[in-house]
Amino acid sequence: MSRLIRSFVAVELPETLRYQIRGYIHSLKPLAKNVRWVSPDNLHLTLKFIGERSTETTEQALEALHRAASVTHPFQLSIERFGGFPNLRRPKVLWLGAASQPEPTLNRLQSTIEDILSEIGIEADTKPFRPHLTLGRVRFKEDLSQLQNFVELHPFPVVRFSVNDFVLIRSILKTTGAEYRVLQKYSLQTSK
Repeated sequence: MSRLIRSFVAVELPETLRYQIRGYIHSLKPLAKNVRWVSPDNLHLTLKFIGERSTETTEQALEALHRAASVTHPFQLSIERFGGFPNLRRPKVLWLGAASQPEPTLNRLQSTIEDILSEIGIEADTKPFRPHLTLGRVRFKEDLSQLQNFVELHPFPVVRFSVNDFVLIRSILKTTGAEYRVLQKYSLQTSK
């Protein structure tokens, strides 16, 4: 019987950005008591959640993802606006948005990953890709007007960084939260 491995494809963040977000979350925590905040060490930009798959399928994914890296050049990523899903008035998830320069690069990489993984039987997502960093999940309904006011007065500053690779991460669920382990790093194709 095959063991299941829970995994996802993501862009990792520079340590300086994690530090900056840690400070921002620290400012937001007192304004939203019913939010389960993500540990800054676990922050990433998810490109594709693969879910629980057999060891064999995970090995196929490990190999297939090299193709996505080989057709994508490094690009700039901007972390910018604060928002919520489904909206900021009644959010279930609080996030920071992401955009790439040149603009279509991130979406093209995500689409390529979807296509390549679908070839090995990992179904494509039906929802449109909305690049973001999840900061926290709202556990219970509460008045978040203080948090909204703070964010309007103190927006997260736009931060840009170079994306030169992406990773396949194994997610191990524990009672203390998810533990992430990088299974493979994929370097993007540099120009010759």
